[in-house]
Amino acid sequence: MTTPTTTSSPHQAHRTPTAVDAVADRYVETIARLDPIAATAMGLPGHDDRMTDFSPAGHEERAAAARAVLAELDQQTPADDVDRVTLAAMRERIGLELELHDAGELLGALNVIASPLQELREVFDSMPTDSPQAWENVAARLHALPAAAAGYVESLRLAASRGRVVARRQVTEGVAQAEELADPARSFFSRLVSGPPVDAVLDDSAACSLVRRELETGAAAARQAYADLARYLRDELAPQAPSRTPSGASGTRCGPGTSSAPRSTWTRPTPGAWRSSRAWSPSRRPSPGRSSATTPSRARTSSGRRSRRWTATPSAPCTAPTRCAGGCR
Repeated sequence: MTTPTTTSSPHQAHRTPTAVDAVADRYVETIARLDPIAATAMGLPGHDDRMTDFSPAGHEERAAAARAVLAELDQQTPADDVDRVTLAAMRERIGLELELHDAGELLGALNVIASPLQELREVFDSMPTDSPQAWENVAARLHALPAAAAGYVESLRLAASRGRVVARRQVTEGVAQAEELADPARSFFSRLVSGPPVDAVLDDSAACSLVRRELETGAAAARQAYADLARYLRDELAPQAPSRTPSGASGTRCGPGTSSAPRSTWTRPTPGAWRSSRAWSPSRRPSPGRSSATTPSRARTSSGRRSRRWTATPSAPCTAPTRCAGGCR
C-alpha cells in the first residue's frame, strides 16, 4: 500500500519536533486506531481492513481519548508559534467534538448526507484498489460492515430512548438510501466487487479467485446489513420520529436543558483534521486508486475526506431560553 508523504514549506524544513508535536502525532495514531474510516480518509495506511465502531461503546472510547489528549495538552508549554497554533486548533476542534458527544449529537446522528448511514458506504470510495492486497482490504472491510451497522443501530436506539430522534423526513430518506444499498440490482456493493476495476487487478490465479469470492460474500453481507438497517429505521425509529425538526438539521428540540453548543449546522468531523490547517475549507477526496496520499502533518496537508470537517452555517437567532445543540433556524 502507498506510504503517505509529508510536505512542508522551506521555512519549516529544519524545525525540530517539539513535545507538542509528539502529543499531536500520538493522537493521530490513536484516532486512526479508534476510527479506521477517518484513517482511510486521512491517507494513513494499516487500517483499511477495519470499520469504525459506531456503537455507544465506540463513541465513549473516542470521547475518552479526546479528554485524555486535552488533559495532556494542558501540561504542555508551546516552544514556538507553530506549537501555539497546534494547541489552539486541537483544543478548539477536539473540545467542540466533546461538547457534541456530551450533548448526544453524535450518538443519534442520522441525516441524508453525512452520518454513519453514508460513511459506512462512502469509505469505499476512498480506498485504494490498485493491488490484490488493496482488494483484500476491501473484502475485509465489507465483512466488517455488518457489525459496524449493528453498532450504529445500537446507538440510534439508545439516543431514541433518551428522546433524541431526528425528523421523520430524515428517517424516511435514510430508509430509501439503505434500501437501495440492500437491493442487489441497485446496490453500490454489487457494482463494487465486479467489473473492469476488479478485473484489471485480480487475475484467474487461485489466490485472486479467493479474493474474488471474499468480495462477493462481503458484498452480500453488506447488502444484508443495510437491509437490516432499513428495517430498523422503517419499523422502529420512524414511528418515534417527530413530523418536523424544530431546531434545524440536528433534530434536537429547542428549550431549557438543551446543549450550549454554538448555533450552527454541523457535519461530523474528521478526527485529526485540526492537523491540516488553521483555515477550515472543504477537503478533496482521493480517487479510489490513489497512487499517493498525504499525512495529517500540522498546517500542511488536507484530510482527504469530503464534508467531514466541522463547518458552520449561520442560522437565525434561537427563540428558546438556551442555545440548541444543532442550532435553530
